[in-house]
Amino acid sequence: MDQQKPQEQDVEELSDADLRAKTGRTWREWFALLDKDGAAKLNHQGIVKIVSGKYGIGSWLQQLIAAAYERARGLGPSSERLSELGVGASKVIKAPVRALHSAFADAGKGAMWLKERLTEVRKLLTKRTTL
Repeated sequence: MDQQKPQEQDVEELSDADLRAKTGRTWREWFALLDKDGAAKLNHQGIVKIVSGKYGIGSWLQQLIAAAYERARGLGPSSERLSELGVGASKVIKAPVRALHSAFADAGKGAMWLKERLTEVRKLLTKRTTL
């Protein structure tokens, strides 16, 4: 299934007028500069270095511009998750840690602590200082 990449018009963090007031450039101008600088081949930190080092943009805005560029160009972790849906949840259970650990280490026993159906325990650490 071929997914359409996010486009520049999908950027909603800051209006063009607000971005221009803060940086002197619009989203389209930033994306063109970053394309010219080869940012599409860089990771997030590399893009931030360009925005901060070459263009002198401050901390919050450099992160915003880099993240928006990655989304607009279909790069980075946020776009990699476009084809997947992940859901996470946590629950506080009033019980001794050892009892909980034992229950979830043994498939099936963990369900006794939950009203909901337990679908998967992804990570169960065996060496914890609280045990």
